[in-house]
Amino acid sequence: MKIKLIWFCYILSVAKGYSHDTHVAFFEIREIDSLAININADFPWTLRDALIQYDSILLSDRREETWETSFARYVSQHLIIYDINHRQLRLLSIENLRTRDRGHSVQYQFQFEKGIIRKIENRLMFNINLNQTNYHSIFTSGTNIVFTTNLHAPNFILENQKALNLVAIIWIFGGVFLNLLLVVTIQLKKKNKNTSSDATKVYTHRKRYSK
Repeated sequence: MKIKLIWFCYILSVAKGYSHDTHVAFFEIREIDSLAININADFPWTLRDALIQYDSILLSDRREETWETSFARYVSQHLIIYDINHRQLRLLSIENLRTRDRGHSVQYQFQFEKGIIRKIENRLMFNINLNQTNYHSIFTSGTNIVFTTNLHAPNFILENQKALNLVAIIWIFGGVFLNLLLVVTIQLKKKNKNTSSDATKVYTHRKRYSK
């Protein structure tokens, strides 16, 4: 838990440092209720360029409803959530969260249908930035999971957290045991070496005395 907390604080510090960077975006994922999954997304201002590249009709059609329709398609095709049965969860709605910092970033809330999240694929903004990095924080079942996606690793699979914790415990105790074993082995070698040295001295002394 401490490791997760430290990592989450690091992600938050990164978010503040890169909030205006055009190559990063941030996604906070929460299971709000029994009906839906909410994702608060913070994009750089270049989201507009990504949409135009995705759908060139936006160059000539500037109607708000056209932009909203294209944006919904863009999100549903590039931010994909699968449940434990490998079923894709539907995007239900998109809400524009208008903030004061609109000149540098834009915020949206995506709502997906409820399900137990197994896999997340996030390729948003990859179509204009080859070095795009998307930061994620998932709050689910009383735990917090943080990860990133990029062009080389666009997917993240949520493993069974209890199983991961058990594996971590095994590795920790295994490492402690191996370290203790190493220390004991070194001490025994030193002891045997000293004992052998003392025996040699006694033998040499007796040999001289016998002469």
